[in-house]
Amino acid sequence: MREIIFRGKAVIDFEREQVFEFWEREVLKNGDWIQGDLIWNNGTPFIVHGVIEDNDEYISLEWWVPVAPETIGQYTGLTDKNCKKIFEGDIYRVINNGKTLETLFEIRFLHGAFCAAPVRRDDEDFVPLEWIGNEDEPDDSAYFFDYAAHGLQFEVIGNIHDNPELLENK
Repeated sequence: MREIIFRGKAVIDFEREQVFEFWEREVLKNGDWIQGDLIWNNGTPFIVHGVIEDNDEYISLEWWVPVAPETIGQYTGLTDKNCKKIFEGDIYRVINNGKTLETLFEIRFLHGAFCAAPVRRDDEDFVPLEWIGNEDEPDDSAYFFDYAAHGLQFEVIGNIHDNPELLENK
């Protein structure tokens, strides 16, 4: 069974004391990535961890941190060649038979599955697998787990939030 984890960038207003006892400014900064479970409360997303107590009326958590909604991404269940967890929104490169390919891909969640969308096609001679694309998927996304099943290696080199320059064509 796949581990369900989300990540997002912390949005903390220290002046409004949205930080709880164990979070100190030296430990967590505004904009830091945080991983855990995802909940929404009154339109605000939170990454949370450690259910201490719950019942029909409330839930008590070990910690919770508000995050920017546009940065939320789910863990794919896979790791790259360096054992780094691969999340939705990550940008990675493919290694095939020891050769690092120039084409970069972004992990997206489309139609109920994680997909690999090419963000830069510098190596036009290489397509790792047949692209799965039609009128419903005009972006030429291919299902990510298809790549993993064919023994290709991945290396996460950034993400769409911290490294937007990787999305630009050369």
